[in-house]
Amino acid sequence: MAGGVDLICLVFMWSLWSAAYNGATNTLKPGESLNSSSLLVSANGKFTMNFRVYELDPNHSYLVIKWNASHNYAWVANRETPILYPFGVLTLDRNYTLKITHRDGDAVVLYSADSETISGDAVATLMDDGNFVLQEVSDDGSVKRDLWQSFDYPGDVLLPGMKLGVNRSNGHNWSLSCWLTEKSAVPGPFTLDWDPDGHELKIKRHGVVYWSSGVFRDGNASHKWIWIGIALVAVLLAMVFCSMCYLLRRRKLAEMSRICCMMNSNRPTKANGLQNDDLRVFKYASIIAATCNFSDENKLGEGGFGPVYKGKLVTGQEVAVKRLSKRSGQGISEFKNELILIYELQHTNLVQLFGFCIHGEERMLIYEYMPNKSLDYVLFDSTRCQQLDWNKRFNIIEGIAQGLVYLHKYSRMRVIHRDLKASNVLLDERMNPKISDFGMARIFMNDEQEANTMKIVGTLGYMPPEYVMGGNFSIKSDVYSFGVLMLEILSGRKNNSFYNDGRAFNLVGYAWALWKEGAGLGLMDPTLDDSCDKDQLLRCVHVGLLCVEENAASRPTMLDVILMLTNESMSLPVPTKPAFCTERNVITDAIGGNRPEMVASVNGISNSGFDGR
Repeated sequence: MAGGVDLICLVFMWSLWSAAYNGATNTLKPGESLNSSSLLVSANGKFTMNFRVYELDPNHSYLVIKWNASHNYAWVANRETPILYPFGVLTLDRNYTLKITHRDGDAVVLYSADSETISGDAVATLMDDGNFVLQEVSDDGSVKRDLWQSFDYPGDVLLPGMKLGVNRSNGHNWSLSCWLTEKSAVPGPFTLDWDPDGHELKIKRHGVVYWSSGVFRDGNASHKWIWIGIALVAVLLAMVFCSMCYLLRRRKLAEMSRICCMMNSNRPTKANGLQNDDLRVFKYASIIAATCNFSDENKLGEGGFGPVYKGKLVTGQEVAVKRLSKRSGQGISEFKNELILIYELQHTNLVQLFGFCIHGEERMLIYEYMPNKSLDYVLFDSTRCQQLDWNKRFNIIEGIAQGLVYLHKYSRMRVIHRDLKASNVLLDERMNPKISDFGMARIFMNDEQEANTMKIVGTLGYMPPEYVMGGNFSIKSDVYSFGVLMLEILSGRKNNSFYNDGRAFNLVGYAWALWKEGAGLGLMDPTLDDSCDKDQLLRCVHVGLLCVEENAASRPTMLDVILMLTNESMSLPVPTKPAFCTERNVITDAIGGNRPEMVASVNGISNSGFDGR
């Protein structure tokens, strides 16, 4: 059955490619252009011309002519000027200027007719020999003269990872794959030179020869057999590599299929709309339509998992689409982890997952849309933070605490989030908080209290010392992260990048210094002055310092935290020196109004893995 599905997919992909190929032309007329989704095909179908992404840099593309029968390149137009993918456009304008344009960059001009007189018309054609030629033509279509051709372009340059076909003087063809492994030692680009006398190919840069074929000499039988042997070994290695890639891909697809089957069997889909207990498998086409093909206008932000886009389904339902980035350190395991966890968890302070979409290498999670975006988007902006008066901030603190209590104690499984921070708390239309991003979370058994890992994940500044230094984590790890986050909400400042008289320290250290001097109110965000309940704020600072204590056993549980915050008659323990705290005498500046300067930095993107010490 699986083989039949693969065959159907191959036939479908072949039909799409054939349709695009048959609809292509070999000419570019004045006013026409070639973009990243179109191509030129020579009349005999031997050569194609289009924008291609080169293997070691998926973010940029080059305009290339290649042989259809192989992966070899006949010509590369913008060798030293890569174009941001997919925004490259080759244009022959009405002034007969042939150029490559792209977004936010200077044009790469291949030919300009400014200094020439063209009496008739001009057309650019991909010839049957692989040459791209701009010709002046008469009214009847006959060629008057060649204005420009690609083979006259100076030098052949190899880019790292590109393959270039080379024609030897005796008529035999062979191809060279140049992989640059030491960029710092030998910076590109390179010039490819053929020595017809010595039948030798040389790679140069600024006249210096970095590589020479040397052994390609006619009549040398021993060298010929050596290269035949090398070719056979290379073919065998390529076959083994392709087989491994195929098996790994099948394994990934099988895993994704298993997830789909599990989700479909455990929770039915209702055709009449999205319900709280539904989990849908979305079609890729519906996600493309909902997000306007992932347009920049719909982009809400980007985190460790990848970019997040706003979408609107055909039913009118607004959603947030989290798309796994290929550059992300996260992969199938994190995707599956978040999918299964949020599928199992239901709480008013946890973000709701509507479904997911798997399309080839694409993996997406579809969430409820949060109109106020994330907490860091509002909290750390000097204008937007004014929306958060004291009551809203206290409600956010309490809501996050309630969500963590559910994860740690009342859900069907004990869950450690491991990446709690302001950017992973979303705000609905009434500024109610919802914890999101469970890609790093871990499930504990009921009788399990802590665990150890050699792969540390999370965000620096929010991770407790026992986790950073030894890889030990427990529910008290989330308590520490909550304490840091609560201090950020009270102060309106990020934990990292504080500076005082040129000496760096963090928000936790600053709060501790103020508390020791009896000036805890110095931590308050100035925008809260009129709305703040001073006693309640001091109690929150007190609880926050208890949460960030160095000894994990001394930190309260999240259930204790809620009791401490809501029961004002409850006496609180005296906090001790927090973890990662550097002593600073900041009380004078705080009272005098000269608070430490905060240098804004990107709110730490989650580290998906670095070795614990």
